[in-house]
Amino acid sequence: MPMLIVRCPNTGHQVSTGIIMDAGSFHRLPDKLPIGECSVCGGQHTLLKCDAVFSDEELDDWTSLPSAMIEISSQGSCHCGAVTLTVSRPPREVTECHCSICIRYGALWAYYRAEDVSLAGPTQVYEWGRKQIAFHHCGTCGCVMAWLPLGEYPECGVNARMLHSFNLRAVSLIVEEDASV
Repeated sequence: MPMLIVRCPNTGHQVSTGIIMDAGSFHRLPDKLPIGECSVCGGQHTLLKCDAVFSDEELDDWTSLPSAMIEISSQGSCHCGAVTLTVSRPPREVTECHCSICIRYGALWAYYRAEDVSLAGPTQVYEWGRKQIAFHHCGTCGCVMAWLPLGEYPECGVNARMLHSFNLRAVSLIVEEDASV
């Protein structure tokens, strides 16, 4: 699937956003998209959709923008499509947790405020240990979608592997070796 490429207006360099999407998703984006700090020139830019291009090839001057991705929502689903999720923005970093449950799930967790995540469709829930979080998975295909807090905890974890536009090369990977978490 093609990657969304922008051109830095100050330097003219092509810059990968790290966002992979199809043309239909691209056409649903707003005409102006704010971009954080540009990794090429350090400036603040607003992308005009008409200036963006898609590329299936590596760029000659390839620059990743994990800390300056376009702030648009990102959608995902389980394998069978029965459960969907929406997050407020693509992940900038993901965590590979090595606790006894996460190592078995093989998830890469992207953390968000709970109010920035929408999970829709029938899920089955698994609680374990101190029962402070609930893991939600699809009852049909079994994909682990997210963990949600059971108390006042302000954040949740989304399995970034379920996001349609997720690109592991465009984010920072944190490996949590402490199995006691």
